[in-house]
Amino acid sequence: MRLVVDTGPLIALSKIGHLDLLPDLFDDIVIPAAVLREIAKPGETRSGSEIATRRWFATRAVADAARVELQRSSDIAAGEAEAILITADAPDSAILLMDERRARRIAIDRGLQTLRTGALLVAAAGRGLLQPDEVRQSLQTLQHERYLDARAVRDILALLTIR
Repeated sequence: MRLVVDTGPLIALSKIGHLDLLPDLFDDIVIPAAVLREIAKPGETRSGSEIATRRWFATRAVADAARVELQRSSDIAAGEAEAILITADAPDSAILLMDERRARRIAIDRGLQTLRTGALLVAAAGRGLLQPDEVRQSLQTLQHERYLDARAVRDILALLTIR
């Protein structure tokens, strides 16, 4: 299964030190060119920018006209639009890792499979790649960083206890 990754999850996974979970969970990882431009600007260091040094992903772009049309019609960022369009190229064999609510809704409305960062952490725990306490600590960090709210953390922790 291919994983197409948006900017937000890359930043979140970087903040909690779990960026390299992605190749442990997926063999085929695609980061849209627009996402790389958003996150790894030359000379700028921020959470997620270290993705530019990783070699376990492929980069793909889409036609500018298609991306711009989706951006304008849906009021979403370039990286989100490219991620949706790349995932839509193979909807039965691709999952979109995206947290931004509006863009996720657009992807779901198009029949795409989506995954959020919190669910990815739960999946990693289910495969023994993370301990439950590591997931809890990661979620607390993301809440402290205002990436997740208390309700999202509670919902994700409930998933963790089910497994």
